[in-house]
Amino acid sequence: MAWEGAIGIDLGTTYSCVAVWQNGHVEIVANEQGNRTTPSYVAFTSSKRLIGDAAKNQADMNPANTIFGRDAAFHAGRCVASWSTISWKCAAICFLMDNANPSAELFCRLILSPEGCPSKSMMDEHARMSLSFGFRKIITSSAYMEIRCRSPVLARGANNPTAVACSNSRWSGSKHGIPFIDILVDDVANSKRLIGRRFTDASVQNDIKHWPFKVISGPEDKPMIAVKYKGVEQQFAAEEISSMVLVRMRETAEAYLGSTIKNAVVTVPACSTDLQRQATWNAGVLASLNVMRIIPEPTAAAMAYGLHNKVTEWGVVENALVFDLGGGTFDVSLVEIEFYIFEVLATAGDPHLGGEDFDNRMVNHFVQEFKRKKKKDISGNPRALRRLRTACERAKRTLSSTEEAVIEISCLYEDIDFYSTITRARFEELNMDLFRKCMDIVEDCLRDARMDMSSVHAVVLIGGSSRIPKIQQLLQELFNGKELYKSINPDEAVAYGAALQAALLTGPNNDNEGWMSDLLLLDATPLSLGLGTKGGDMTVMIPKNRAIPVKTEIVISTDYDNQPCIRIQVYEGEGAKTCDNNLLGEFEFSIPPASKGVPQIIVCFDIDANGILDVSAKDKNTGEKKKVTINKRFHLKQ
Repeated sequence: MAWEGAIGIDLGTTYSCVAVWQNGHVEIVANEQGNRTTPSYVAFTSSKRLIGDAAKNQADMNPANTIFGRDAAFHAGRCVASWSTISWKCAAICFLMDNANPSAELFCRLILSPEGCPSKSMMDEHARMSLSFGFRKIITSSAYMEIRCRSPVLARGANNPTAVACSNSRWSGSKHGIPFIDILVDDVANSKRLIGRRFTDASVQNDIKHWPFKVISGPEDKPMIAVKYKGVEQQFAAEEISSMVLVRMRETAEAYLGSTIKNAVVTVPACSTDLQRQATWNAGVLASLNVMRIIPEPTAAAMAYGLHNKVTEWGVVENALVFDLGGGTFDVSLVEIEFYIFEVLATAGDPHLGGEDFDNRMVNHFVQEFKRKKKKDISGNPRALRRLRTACERAKRTLSSTEEAVIEISCLYEDIDFYSTITRARFEELNMDLFRKCMDIVEDCLRDARMDMSSVHAVVLIGGSSRIPKIQQLLQELFNGKELYKSINPDEAVAYGAALQAALLTGPNNDNEGWMSDLLLLDATPLSLGLGTKGGDMTVMIPKNRAIPVKTEIVISTDYDNQPCIRIQVYEGEGAKTCDNNLLGEFEFSIPPASKGVPQIIVCFDIDANGILDVSAKDKNTGEKKKVTINKRFHLKQ
């Protein structure tokens, strides 16, 4: 039976989250591992597809096939050539069906858990998870598993990993009769950075340099992710990968509600282009979801803040600045809140600035240190880089609560162990230019809204990277010592707000409060939209930060006698010239022969509540009309 309501989904760069409105309040839905957020990862094996925790956890073992990076709800995996590409060997572990200790059965190339937990993660738990077996180190764990269904049956601690070995043969024939399954994996994560972009875009080409996976040019210059799935190389668009994550979010909510789900509100970064919003919409369609609304992440978070902080009195206006620094994107929105009315005054951001960029700085730092100390260059080794990146991610989180973090990786490269430390001060030094760039963008947002800092009532922190102490210090200094608002979970606030919007759109029901009908969201355009005109100029039709939905018209004419048609080119961006902006699409509008300047063609730009653009052209003299919708990559639908 289908559930009549709608879910809210935060489709994040690194993690995604789903929430529902039920029993008069928003509930964040935990996944099957009990986690309230799910990694935005997809992995392809020789026999199946892994999504979420299972895909992310095996990343260290298959670095050449692991997609990472920022805003990829948007990236690609390199195909595994053969088992010979993985040279590191681990001792296999045999798990018994009782409380007996595990024993070493044979040596194999990989260790996997039922959820794909990498052996690297287990090695880091030295005190509890390692024991000596001659000259070999054997990995053990504090949980057992039932091999038949590959699921944990006994856990001695929350989130403790469980391991099972994989050998070259499908069945190892161990004396305990436990099957060891051969698995080849391609990882796809963070496809969000490719969504709605061209392969030849400078940002895509720059990202590809840092990815150990394969991205190729597809039809119409569309970036495609190439993976090996079921023994065959296949190509996926970024929105197809995102749709797989959306499916997992939908299934998580369905398991919680016990009903099928059709409707959803999905979030996007505030700085998303029209093409990126439409691509996200398409991803929802591929996931069998009726996407009722696409809303910006900071706007959703502002709704969560407004309801959480009870900013609901009529006549009381509060200006909230939402600082959303996630894994791959950075957004700032200034939102005016008055009695359940949320109006976006201005938005700014950088689609290539986030936690992964901070990780990159640390990775480069330690690559140079390894080269200096060990006289070895690991920059061309995908597996070593992936393991180092995982350690750097962990160190970054540690530095948010302590002054120093340890980097310790066994057999990082050519059987060489790596041990180092990094202080919080050094981490801040490596990333200070990026931190200050965040502050510059905040000032840009305030400038666009024509508002001074003293008029901002609350600075709301959203996104995991907003936990970085130096970021908080700089932000507090920028606002003259104002206390930052940290009372809502930065990882869940966006999904919380999306669920509120979903409840509003599905109409009144027994779970909705009376105030729900008063809730109103007024979004704004993140970028200017306009026409390409003579001389390569950009004629702005809808300026940046204009409230949506919005509709505007302009009359254009011909440049010479008997001109057979007018080419209408639609651009997005802030440049005065079209060459500095993003071409969304173009079409030709036929007109009857006439003298120069006589035809009167009315061009209309119409943006709906989702921020998706319709463009129409009408001949004022003949009444002929042509309407198009930018519905996918570089396509205009009539």
